Amino acid sequence: LFEFGVRHAFSQDLGLDVSAYNKDKVSDFAARILAFPDPKDSSKLTGINVLTNRDFGNSRGIDTKVDWRVGTNISTAVAYTFQISKNTGSDPFSYLNTFARQVSAQSGVTPPPEAAQRTNDDRTHSLVGSVALQLPNDYRRGTTMGTILRDVGVFATFRVQSGLPYTRLVNSGDGQTAPRLAFGLGGRTEEGTTLNAFEMPWTKNLDLRINKGVRFGRLDATVYADVRNMFNFRNIVGVFAETGDVRNEKNRQQTIGD
Repeated sequence: LFEFGVRHAFSQDLGLDVSAYNKDKVSDFAARILAFPDPKDSSKLTGINVLTNRDFGNSRGIDTKVDWRVGTNISTAVAYTFQISKNTGSDPFSYLNTFARQVSAQSGVTPPPEAAQRTNDDRTHSLVGSVALQLPNDYRRGTTMGTILRDVGVFATFRVQSGLPYTRLVNSGDGQTAPRLAFGLGGRTEEGTTLNAFEMPWTKNLDLRINKGVRFGRLDATVYADVRNMFNFRNIVGVFAETGDVRNEKNRQQTIGD
């Protein structure tokens, strides 16, 4: 495990942070199906789910952040993260919930992954930022504009992210949804498909909050407007693992008919 970073102040109002990190994971817990002699007949073997230390992987990434203050009333921040996370399983029971439920015609139960693959939470790109405008109580005192805008705060945040990975399944109409799916009894991966080889669409969002301080006699109060997903972006956060889409006509026909 290592991490290093640097911070540089271009001025009192502009700063840059950059950090990089790497973590190797070896001998983590992972459930596997191991063969043991049957107590009733030692000539036979039976498969038993056992926690082993056969899980391994790696996570690495770069974080960058820019802080910029404009005058005394406006401050902004923008951060970007590039990250890669791979492992033979996203948790100790990933194999039991996925490939162990899938039968191979050649070898019976599909064996566990022998190489690290994308984890369920491997989000490669993340771009986030915020803008804050805060006007003081004495802003342009004595003017109409100052009366309207004093004690006003405007806060905007945005987020753009790449999608989470998922495993594509043969469409048998089961209706399993991604991400973070378990194969179940009917789940079968498409031929040649590896774990988490597909990716959900990107998502984007912009939120806005406006505050206004008001005074009624001795009472100080704050009124606000809070707007979520201001531009009404359509974000897809779940798809059918069998189609890679928000629709699965085969599942529809099997569940509710035409």
